[in-house]
Amino acid sequence: MVTLKNISEKTGFSVSTISRLLNNDLTLSVTEDTKNIILTAALDLGYPKEKIKLSIYDISVYYWVTDIEELHDTYFRELRLHLSENSEKHNMKLHYISKNEGIKKSIKGADSFIAIGSFSKEEVTYLNKKYSYGVFLESNVLSEKFDTVNPDLDWITKNAINLMLSAGHKNIGLICGGYFEPDSNMKILDRRESAFRQYLSTFGLLKEENIYTGGKFSVETGHKLGQKIVENNTLKSLPTAFFVASDPIAVGVLQVFNENKIHVPSNTNLISINDINIAKYISPSLSTYHIDRFALANTAILLLKDQRENPRPFNKTVYVGANFIERESFKPRK
Repeated sequence: MVTLKNISEKTGFSVSTISRLLNNDLTLSVTEDTKNIILTAALDLGYPKEKIKLSIYDISVYYWVTDIEELHDTYFRELRLHLSENSEKHNMKLHYISKNEGIKKSIKGADSFIAIGSFSKEEVTYLNKKYSYGVFLESNVLSEKFDTVNPDLDWITKNAINLMLSAGHKNIGLICGGYFEPDSNMKILDRRESAFRQYLSTFGLLKEENIYTGGKFSVETGHKLGQKIVENNTLKSLPTAFFVASDPIAVGVLQVFNENKIHVPSNTNLISINDINIAKYISPSLSTYHIDRFALANTAILLLKDQRENPRPFNKTVYVGANFIERESFKPRK
């Protein structure tokens, strides 16, 4: 059983101060840093939350990723796990709300939110009116008021193209899922496709027939797009390298290529994004960009904490970089 003395030994504050703080003694005057140190130590040591009378932040998490999408894309599952891990370190209690429950699902005491996924204008308007603090993760909605955190997909796309060009590839293709605007359900360019088109055009190498898009970011989409590539190309006309928007799509493409005796990397090369666990175990293993899900989640939590404890008249937009992991699916041309 964790005692107040244990917390005192870890933090250096007196048992009396710790007791008064955890019991929400309003006559106690301590700094925000002191409060955070004591609360963090108490939670880290496993002090029973029910004995802490001082409020711990309740956060609404609008998780607009379905169970099926999460099952097919481990990226979001890992992101969710890291959010939960990091929130506990900063005295936050996350309350997940699914799209089926709706944007107006009420969480008692929550005045802050984290939003993950694509939201309609009506949903965004609701969040804007209801909350004083918030972070959009994996989108740039309401960036003029709330903080946003995203992987730097533009940089990743350009860097992948640079690697391919440096390796001698000039016939370069794109395999990408589609993004549908929530209000109109119309397909709009994914950020990776937009960056790919713009950057490759600067080299005069963009070929419309080398672009294959549509569907969710899943293995099934990879199967469908991979089949289209097989139907539309001979080994001679096949792009010598493809930039693939996500590992699940790349897995599906590789399965189709293997079935049709298109050998990677001898016939074509693949560079993907996400570095999910299976990427290093499939054959050939995937060269891919590792996006640090821990960094994304931790940044979102820290930004929300900063908004609450240090109110500021401006928002922050943070882009998290990635590391290229070279494996068997990408090799320089000889």
